[in-house]
Amino acid sequence: MDAIANKLKAINPDLEKGLEPIKQNPSGIALLAFDPQSARSGFLTNVNIRKPPVPPGTSIEKLMEAASKELATQFDVGDKKVVSLDKYLAGRIVAQPKAAAGKVKQLFYAIKEGDNFWLVTYSTTASEFEQRLPAFEQSIRTFAVKS
Repeated sequence: MDAIANKLKAINPDLEKGLEPIKQNPSGIALLAFDPQSARSGFLTNVNIRKPPVPPGTSIEKLMEAASKELATQFDVGDKKVVSLDKYLAGRIVAQPKAAAGKVKQLFYAIKEGDNFWLVTYSTTASEFEQRLPAFEQSIRTFAVKS
């Protein structure tokens, strides 16, 4: 986490502040990656993967319903649906944080793997979202859990 913080600080000292919630709970993130080329926009395009606790037997539909309600408190939720990603069933939600006032747009995937769920979030500026969407969708198709 310190290495990531130092890289972000070198790009823009304000970007390092965004890591504070992650520093508080570093075990909550399985993967965190940034596109340093996007720094000019003032927001780093990124992807993160988490594995939150979910009660056994939770269906993708129930998780999507709960996630949509939770997201709606802080996000304007747009498109939401259940999709097949080759080996996995996933919920897919496109949303924009209300606090970002339309500047950021995110693509969330909740991927069911046995009784576990993996949450993959792609974030970029709203102005770049449509341009980056094909890369996000290509990336999610490479998702695999090694047992």
